[in-house]
Amino acid sequence: MSYYSPWWALGLVVIVYALAATRIFAAADTPATAATNRVDTLDGLRGFLALSVFLHHAAIYHRYLETGVWSPPPSRFYNLLGPGAVSLFFMVTGFLFWTQVISRRGKLDLPKLYIGRVFRIGPLYLAAVVVLLGLVAFRTNFQLNTSPLQLARQVAEWAALGFFSGTAVNGYAATSLLIARVTWTLRYEWLFYLSLPVTSLAARIPWGAGLLPALSWVAALVTTAVLQAQHRDASEAVYVAEFAAGMSCAFLKSSLAELRRHERLLSCLAAAALAMVLWRGESSYSIVVVILLSVVFASITLGATFFGLLTTRSSRRLGDISFGVYLLQGLVLSTFFAFAPLRDWASKGPIQDWSLMTVCALLLVGVATVAHVLVERPGMLAGRWLIRLAHDKAGAGSAR
Repeated sequence: MSYYSPWWALGLVVIVYALAATRIFAAADTPATAATNRVDTLDGLRGFLALSVFLHHAAIYHRYLETGVWSPPPSRFYNLLGPGAVSLFFMVTGFLFWTQVISRRGKLDLPKLYIGRVFRIGPLYLAAVVVLLGLVAFRTNFQLNTSPLQLARQVAEWAALGFFSGTAVNGYAATSLLIARVTWTLRYEWLFYLSLPVTSLAARIPWGAGLLPALSWVAALVTTAVLQAQHRDASEAVYVAEFAAGMSCAFLKSSLAELRRHERLLSCLAAAALAMVLWRGESSYSIVVVILLSVVFASITLGATFFGLLTTRSSRRLGDISFGVYLLQGLVLSTFFAFAPLRDWASKGPIQDWSLMTVCALLLVGVATVAHVLVERPGMLAGRWLIRLAHDKAGAGSAR
């Protein structure tokens, strides 16, 4: 088999999935007291999305280790895995937060929203940045290669929880490659969160919670078509369409709850649409691919479990640690392949390369589990405590 055979990806996922079912990863299980208002299928979906991004980067790493050039893999399948997974991640975000908007009829609890997001993303992100800066310091021999002021600015950009694109630090040009360039998506997540105080107003009028995302989805796809016809960058229009697709699915779920009884039919629809994406899709920025992925996501939110796969213990565990799997994969890959004997062995052939990638995947899942227990959960608990404190103060102030 060639380096880019889909069978390597399938084998790696099966091994990780099987290991996630064991007691070794029981610590990743969500405590019962924290399991309110969760969507099981989305928890399971997130784990597979994070692994898909890893597989995309694993395919990139093969050529990167040989040439030092970071470029898309010469494979339709692997080239769609990462960007396609990010598309669905954006839909997940749109769905979850628009569900809150609908349930509160457009009256958002802004302190809860923003404090919750900062403490959900921030702790692990900042921990990853500390490791990243440590690697940069090591690779630049602990020497200052720029002015202290410029270094402070560079570090500040990286510390901004992903809102700014991280630049090269201390003259090390490959800084972003150490983290596999995954942090770019956080900027669009933050922009979506910042838009909610305005967009949520639509949910205060009849049918507004459904009309706004539906019209936004159509308008974004039309804009994409126009920009692509002019050979211009349409990526941001595509991202708007993806967030809007998730928001539309939140409205559909609240209106069509009875469809959950047709799980097998919905799973068949989701599987067929996903197969079309992976078989014939040219790019995640293709309008056809965006529409097909919207169908996949709508089917899942309406009840498709991919014949039970998304609700298994392994899937839920991988979903719980998915942010760590997504965020930390570059650090694991860059550290693992910093050792010349491992790079040399990976270059001997696809069996050796994918064997080491499987080891990396298992290490990544282990590291993400530890990070989830020691960093993410305490961060979320701190955020909830701060939210309660803010509400208590607000309540005391209004009572005076």
